[in-house]
Formats: sequence, C-alpha cells, structure tokens
Amino acid sequence: MAGSIEAGKTAVQAIVREFHEETQIQATELYNAQFLETFYEDSTNRIELIPVFTLVCPPNKTVILNDEHTEFAWCSLEEALALAPFPNQHKLYKHIWEYFVDKPINPLYRVALN
Repeated sequence: MAGSIEAGKTAVQAIVREFHEETQIQATELYNAQFLETFYEDSTNRIELIPVFTLVCPPNKTVILNDEHTEFAWCSLEEALALAPFPNQHKLYKHIWEYFVDKPINPLYRVALN
C-alpha cells in the first residue's frame, strides 16, 4: 500500500486514510515500525525515505479492495518474501515479523490515531 500525504495532513492521517480507502477496514491501532524504507525513483532522480507504520485491525475483517487493486493475499513470512522482488522489502518484512508478530508489540511504538 502506498499513498501521498495531502496538504495540511500528517503521515499518520495519510496511512490510516489510505488503509481504509484501499481495504474498507478501519485501523484500531497504529505503530511506528521503527524502520525507514529507502527507494530510488529513477523518473525523478530522487531517493525517497519513507517511514513504515504497522496497522492493527480487528481479526477476520473482510477486505474490500478499491479500484487501485485487483487482488490481495494473507501471507506467511516465507510467502511474502517469495513475492517481494526488492531486497529492502525482505529486510522490512523480516523486521515486521520479528517485532510485531513473533513478540508482543512494544507499547513505546504506539502512535495516537487522532
């Protein structure tokens, strides 16, 4: 999932909005994932530095995709790694799995949703 921050809004507001727009699921918890994604955008000759957030939502919610997407899948870590083409995505997925799946989430990472 990716999106932009609208004028006058925060990164937190943008990720919650994008998540809801693209899945029709309302996030109940938001965490700073303590990871910065870096990506070189060749069309603009820029290096983007992107903060990563982790969202938690109620279990067993039905995903309703918007017109930006055609499919989704719930994946194990191994399945996600097999689908991800970029090495930094592999680092990110492993980081998320270690700190948000295998261990209890550190409450210091929590970000207020308001």
